[in-house]
Amino acid sequence: TVRVVIKGSPFFFLSEFYCVLRGTMGIYRVSPPGVSVAGHTTVGDDVGAVVSEAPRRPRTPPPSSSDPVAMPPVFYGKQHFERLGALQENDHFVGFETKLAPHGDEWLRAESDCELVAVNRNTYRRLLAQADGGEIEKDLVFLQSVRLFSSTPRDLVGGALEEYIVRKHFAFQEIVFDKDIGVQPPGLMIIESGEFSLSLAGQVGSPELAVLAAGHSIGDEILLGGTGFTAACRLTVTSGSGSALVVLKKPFENGGSQRDALIFHMLEMRQQAVAEVAQAISTMKRWRGQKSELLHMLMERTGEWFE
Repeated sequence: TVRVVIKGSPFFFLSEFYCVLRGTMGIYRVSPPGVSVAGHTTVGDDVGAVVSEAPRRPRTPPPSSSDPVAMPPVFYGKQHFERLGALQENDHFVGFETKLAPHGDEWLRAESDCELVAVNRNTYRRLLAQADGGEIEKDLVFLQSVRLFSSTPRDLVGGALEEYIVRKHFAFQEIVFDKDIGVQPPGLMIIESGEFSLSLAGQVGSPELAVLAAGHSIGDEILLGGTGFTAACRLTVTSGSGSALVVLKKPFENGGSQRDALIFHMLEMRQQAVAEVAQAISTMKRWRGQKSELLHMLMERTGEWFE
């Protein structure tokens, strides 16, 4: 998307990648109240210049200084803006991520008519990854090997990678979600690496229901509605670390026609995905029963109990 900013207008950036195509964007900050500045100059001067605000009727401090809710007199002085630098043609930054100047409270103002290209941050990162060695292709192949996306056309999966899906990394014993203790699920998760233990929510030491590993998905109800494991279960990382591709809820909800087509294919495979997790739980329960029988048999023969 190309954004046009008229000369003299402020530019309020979002969490996107921006590149200046034409013009100059000045970097400014508001000088702290009470800081004296000398040599008021105009917009467009060198770095470090101080720009005074347009003349206005002076504000009169309240007559009584004993008023506990009165605004301190320092705030009744004239406000000034300090120019810290500028972004020229081909300069680029990522909103709320790139530090434009040391203070952290900067804002942008067009010093001439400007044009900036804006790119979704996830799309920008995917393009970087693609340039570094075909990460998108590997993610596409992986996602289409997952049951939930196995019937989804390649172009829809690719669009989802650009718009909705991010990769998240998790540490050992990290609780990924447990609504009973206020840890909300990040979205639909497709496990990429590591092992994740599924147990009942809010119960420390509750029995393990299943172990999810690469290729398993959980949390589709967050996007598709209905009930699911995220409402009643806890997911914890049991391997040294883990990672997952996560379909984020808020970007997905604003996805338009592409989202609708993706939902159609996901609903088609949803029942199979739920059955897969349920089968993993059943397998775990059968193993627990077999393990208990085996341990009792050994105890009867040896007189010792083995864990």
